[in-house]
Amino acid sequence: MKICFFGYIGLTKKEGASLSLINVMEEMVKRGNEVYFIVNRKELALQLTRRGIRCVKLLTYTMRQDTDENGIMGTIKYYLKDLVNRWAIIYGVHKLHQYKFDAIHINGIDNHVGAAIATYLQVPYFWHIRQFLQEDLGKRLVREEIVLSYLSKANGVIGISEAVKIKYENVLKRPVRVIYNGIPLQNYDLGEVSRFTEERTRILLAGRITENKGQIEAVQAVAELKNRGINKVTLTLVGNAETEYLTKIKRIIKDERIENFVRILDYCDDLNELRRNSDIGLVCSKNEAFGRVTVEYMCAEMLVIGANTGGTVELIKEGETGLLYQQGNADSLANQIEYAIKNSMDMKRIAKNSKEYAFSNFSIARVCDEILELYSHPEIPFI
Repeated sequence: MKICFFGYIGLTKKEGASLSLINVMEEMVKRGNEVYFIVNRKELALQLTRRGIRCVKLLTYTMRQDTDENGIMGTIKYYLKDLVNRWAIIYGVHKLHQYKFDAIHINGIDNHVGAAIATYLQVPYFWHIRQFLQEDLGKRLVREEIVLSYLSKANGVIGISEAVKIKYENVLKRPVRVIYNGIPLQNYDLGEVSRFTEERTRILLAGRITENKGQIEAVQAVAELKNRGINKVTLTLVGNAETEYLTKIKRIIKDERIENFVRILDYCDDLNELRRNSDIGLVCSKNEAFGRVTVEYMCAEMLVIGANTGGTVELIKEGETGLLYQQGNADSLANQIEYAIKNSMDMKRIAKNSKEYAFSNFSIARVCDEILELYSHPEIPFI
C-alpha cells in the first residue's frame, strides 16, 4: 500500500503521540508499504528519511490553543495560522495528486488539512485520536466544528482506548474503533531487574512536568509519607517543565522540607537507566487517553501506581497489573505507596504480571495488523 501520514511530531520526538506515530510508520515500512509523512521541518525530514519514511514538505499549523489563552493577539495568531492551513490545502491537493495514495492516515487532532486534501483527492482517510485535549493537555481546538465535521465523515476513526471511544462516539454520533497503542517492546525490556531490594523505595514519574500530569500530587504524597514516619522514599520527576508549575512544585518541596526526598531532572533522552533504578512508576495524569508511559513501566517490570481515570484504568487491573488511587487525592496515593512498601513481595509479583501483560497485548505489530484490517474494512466505505 501507499500510505500518507499527517500528524504533529514534537521537537523532541519523544512525546507519546509522536513516538507512537513514528513506531507505526516504521512498522508499515518493514512490511513493504510505501510510507510518506507530511513534514514542515527539514531536520525532521532528514531523521525520518533515515528510517525509510519518505517525506513531503507542506507547511501546516496545529490549531490547538491553550484553554487560558485569550485576547486579541491570540485571535490574530490563530487567524493567520488558519490562513496558512487553507493555503496548505490548496497547495497540498496540487502537490499530492501525483502520488496516488491508497490511504491517508491522520494522527491526532490538530487541524483538518489532511482530511480536506483527502476529500479533494478522493482518497480514503482514517483518523487516529490519540489524546484528550482539554481533559489531559489543557487545550481547545480553534475552528473545532470544521474538524469534527471531517471526523464524522472519515472512512474510519480510531480511538486508543475505550475512554476515547466513548467520548468521541458521543460527539461524532458514529462508530469509533478501539486500537490500543503499541510500543517497540524490546526497547523497554531491561531483562533481570531487582525491585524493592534497596534501603529506599525509589519512585519515578516521567513525562511533561505540567499541571495536567499531576506531579504536585506525587510530591504531596511523599510529604504525607514523611509525616507518617516513612522516610526511606525517593521520588524522581523527569521531563520538560512548564516554568510556573515547576515553581509551585519547588515551593511545596521547600515548605514541606522534603528536599532530600525529591529530585527534579530535565528531559532525558533515554529513561531506561532511571527505570532500572526505580521500584515504582507513577501515572498521576488527570485524564490519560491511553498512557504509553504506563506500558513502558510495565515492560521494565516496575510496579505501576496510577490515577483511576481515563485510559489508565483500562491498563491497570487493581492488584493484578498495578495499583490505582483516587485521582486528585494525595493521601490516597500515599496510602498505595505505603501499601506497596509494606507488601513488597506481592508488588514484585504484580510487576512481573504487568510485564507479561504488556508483552502479550501492546506490540506495534498488533497495532499495524488492526490498522491494516481497518483500511480493508472501513467503518464508512469509500465511494
